[in-house]
Amino acid sequence: MGVVGRRVVLPLLAMLAGTAPILRAQEPSIDTPYRWIEKGMRFGVSPGYILTSRGSLGLGPGSTPTAAGRFRLRVSNPLSFEVNLTYGNSDRHILNPFATGGPAVIDTVNSSWLLAEAAIQFTFTGSRTWHGIQPYLVFGGGGLFGLGEEVSPLVEELELERFVYEIGSAPSFLAAGGIEWLISRKVGLSFEVRDHIWRLKAPEGFFDPEILEIILESGAPAPNESEWTNNVEFSLSFWIYP
Repeated sequence: MGVVGRRVVLPLLAMLAGTAPILRAQEPSIDTPYRWIEKGMRFGVSPGYILTSRGSLGLGPGSTPTAAGRFRLRVSNPLSFEVNLTYGNSDRHILNPFATGGPAVIDTVNSSWLLAEAAIQFTFTGSRTWHGIQPYLVFGGGGLFGLGEEVSPLVEELELERFVYEIGSAPSFLAAGGIEWLISRKVGLSFEVRDHIWRLKAPEGFFDPEILEIILESGAPAPNESEWTNNVEFSLSFWIYP
């Protein structure tokens, strides 16, 4: 290459090198509020509070704080499988159906219980978050199980054994809505409202003709042999993505 060639080529190369950063800066960049959730398995600890319905007779477990352990595993883009164990310790009313004016509460005892459920979580943003937020729904079912049910001394004294409600075991259904904030790749925080729909069965003694007549005369609600009640739980969940 001669002197003239170098004088032409070298300045041209320098000019091209100087414009390269400008060209790269003009390339379109992908700016999206959606972020991929890398891990599909997570474990959660969920303190909460449940507002229960005691049923028409007022015998069911009362409202109480709850503590839950939850596990979720992503099975497809918008769906995750969940297992949930919730513990509560509620008060429970003892009724005297022979009281003047209709069945009356004569004592209150404690009942601890465990709610075991399996469910499917549906996320509106799939396996991603929107600005770190992921709204979702949960549907499932399971069972309510009494663990420790205190006995009132008045039951034996007044011979009310046939009128005592015990949790025992009962089927339940679950419907919930929540929102999770993915704080980091391994930590999430969610708020949920869950409706646990479980069955209450009235003790057989309340359907004796004598008792039904007392209830009718008092104007109290007639007992239902079996009824489904809505029990709304509010909870915070701390999630770990291992």
